[in-house]
Amino acid sequence: LFCSSTLFVNQTNRKSAITLERLDADLKNYRSNSIKESIRRGFDALGDHYMDCGDLSSALKMYTRARDHCTSSKHIVSLCLNIMKVSVFLGNWQQVLNYYSKAEGTQEMAESHKNNINLDTVSRLKCAAGLAEMEGRKYKNAARCFIQTSFDHCVCPDVMSPYTVAIYGGLCALASFDRE
Repeated sequence: LFCSSTLFVNQTNRKSAITLERLDADLKNYRSNSIKESIRRGFDALGDHYMDCGDLSSALKMYTRARDHCTSSKHIVSLCLNIMKVSVFLGNWQQVLNYYSKAEGTQEMAESHKNNINLDTVSRLKCAAGLAEMEGRKYKNAARCFIQTSFDHCVCPDVMSPYTVAIYGGLCALASFDRE
């Protein structure tokens, strides 16, 4: 059993190193072509790879570097979601709230709220912000975030499930809202 585990770890590390080399080479190629969209996608791919490997600080670094290459509000919202997810795992709650504010301030999110579109994105933002507010002991703000989450579109299994959103929202509301 120990031998097969070691073999698996070695194979996984090799695959990871090969993927990292390929992604690095792709990013260098994108940079030489100076196409912002490709560079942004390259940094995102590297950030995703580091997330998959569990290297959260490197993932955060790659996602942050993608910021300079965002060309639309949709890209900015995607960047904010990526950074917020890593920050939740790192327990950097202030950064979660900062990027929540940045995402909410984009034109993409203003249109989403007005037209009731992109509810998946809105829900992911609200879940992360609710966790950060709860960690900061701002239970009323946390309850508002959780209550504004669309349970039909709550697709953030890496952060929290719809059941957890309901429990946290209910508890925070009971702790902070008036009974009237």
